[in-house]
Amino acid sequence: MADASPGGILGSFADMAMSKGVGGWISIGISFVVSTLVGGLILVALLKVLDAVWGDDYDIGRAFLVALVINALNLPFVNIIFSFLGFVPPMLLMAAIWILLIKVFFHEMPWPKAALTGIAGFALNYLVAPLIVGLVAGTVISFIPL
Repeated sequence: MADASPGGILGSFADMAMSKGVGGWISIGISFVVSTLVGGLILVALLKVLDAVWGDDYDIGRAFLVALVINALNLPFVNIIFSFLGFVPPMLLMAAIWILLIKVFFHEMPWPKAALTGIAGFALNYLVAPLIVGLVAGTVISFIPL
């Protein structure tokens, strides 16, 4: 049976925000912005490498939109998505979301290239981005009196 409390629906995101007050919300906002910038920069670098390999030229400005949508999905919505699709392994579901978003924002990219870009983008953002985001967001937050 589903938990109807806000913490149960939104998971750890809501628990942290409700327990920390205004400082928690500021911390979430800073982490969201930094995560979007870092994720976008990682995707831009990936697209530049793949553009050099494939000889294609994609509008890399859309990479930040992909990162923004991914981060918006990663906040409270990913728990809701997983509750409906609990039979799908979370890593597989997130990789599929990445592939789908790459195809949506880079519609001129063929499906095989979108799949490769989505999987590589997911892997890089899953492995590299948290380290960079933690370092940068932690530094920025330390300068703000909460």
